[in-house]
Amino acid sequence: MWVVDTIKHYLEKEDISYQLIELPPFRSLEDAESAAGLPAHALIHAVLLKDQYGLIMTVIPVACDLNPATLKNLLKRDFTELSYEDQKRLFKGWDPSFTPPLGNAYGIKTIIDDHIANQQDIYLGAGDNTHLLKLDIVNFHKLQTNASFVRNICAPKSRINKPAVVQQTIEPDPLPDDPLMLVRQRLKNIGQLPVLPEMAQKILQLNSNPYAHVADLAEVISLDPSLTAQVQRYASSPLYGFGKKIDSNIKAIQVLGYDMVMNLALGLAASKSFQMPKTGPLGLHEYWRHSVHCAAISARLAKALPEKIRPRQGLSYLAGLLHNFGQLLLGHLFPQDFAQVVKAYEQNNRPVHEIELELLGFHHGHLGAVLLEHWGIAEEILTVTQEHHDARYHGPHAGYQRLIFVVDQMLSRYGIGTTQPDVGNLAIVLNALQLSETRTTEIIEEILDNSAPLLNTMAQQLTLAA
Repeated sequence: MWVVDTIKHYLEKEDISYQLIELPPFRSLEDAESAAGLPAHALIHAVLLKDQYGLIMTVIPVACDLNPATLKNLLKRDFTELSYEDQKRLFKGWDPSFTPPLGNAYGIKTIIDDHIANQQDIYLGAGDNTHLLKLDIVNFHKLQTNASFVRNICAPKSRINKPAVVQQTIEPDPLPDDPLMLVRQRLKNIGQLPVLPEMAQKILQLNSNPYAHVADLAEVISLDPSLTAQVQRYASSPLYGFGKKIDSNIKAIQVLGYDMVMNLALGLAASKSFQMPKTGPLGLHEYWRHSVHCAAISARLAKALPEKIRPRQGLSYLAGLLHNFGQLLLGHLFPQDFAQVVKAYEQNNRPVHEIELELLGFHHGHLGAVLLEHWGIAEEILTVTQEHHDARYHGPHAGYQRLIFVVDQMLSRYGIGTTQPDVGNLAIVLNALQLSETRTTEIIEEILDNSAPLLNTMAQQLTLAA
């Protein structure tokens, strides 16, 4: 039983709560699943793949097969499955059929099918044919800090026709129902893509200039009187404790910081020139009300995170301001589709992105990410825009994405935004950010108590300026 003891030692070292389940000897994990009477998709296993660049571990339910096309499209790499003999050499001392799918423990890049994150409890092999491990979803997440959770990397066995052992090169054909592909096709059909507003272009050019300084940024902002007013009003607010009216862009930059003003100005400038209905639960006023509150709180919460995982404050502000940018685009570019979404939301009060997926095949996060990528906006913002609804996201720039997920969830308690409460996942994401709900609530209420008039005025002026 030394194999099981090794796993137990690792889990205890990582401070993981678990339950060891002993079963009569089983020939396969499928037999173990049946013997233990486990729920569908609760028992998971590892499928190890290799190519010229090395190994990856994919983690999927035992009841499913790996979906090669999705994985190839995601990673742009050609894989073959690691043979049983190669796995025996890699994991000396235990049967590879029952290898615990813990990529972090072995130093192997890990990709996990996101169906797994919907389970309350997770079961996995313990390295031999008489034991399973049971973890709750919180402890499972703690073991997967460097893993990526990805949609559609597997499907029920009956839906994928492939041999039991994959030895062929994975086909590169992308899935035809990929939401991002669908968005690109829809944008292609309307002809020329919307151009990044001129002021935003100037700010992006300045941002890429390593020799730019405060005076340059102040001069660019001064070209737009409405942007100048917004920046100076923001710098004068209680949010930053200056306490006096600021009437120069240079002073505003000194108070807020160069990075903060750069991203504030970029977000406001990029969102100009787009038209959509001003009233209603998804109208322009509610869009800006939610966006400016989310931006202000995200920037403040970023400062409260531990230094090791702390995102940049200015970029956190921009992420909060632009994460729902796709809603603005949907109303502007596809008004009939937008009207359908609004009608369905008013009738059902379901999560907006779920309604969009059902009606359109993509949601506003996909639409926003595609256009912002076309404009050359920072990768961190693209990630947040596309993934901000997904509590299980563990990919690049997850710190920014988790921050916005938390702020959206918390603001819904104050009637700001359309996010549906998700208490269980909120607790998981707060834990990943090393934030307590109590401290998060204190920060948010401090901002709402001191700065709500400023933020509401800002939202109103942005609505009227459109």
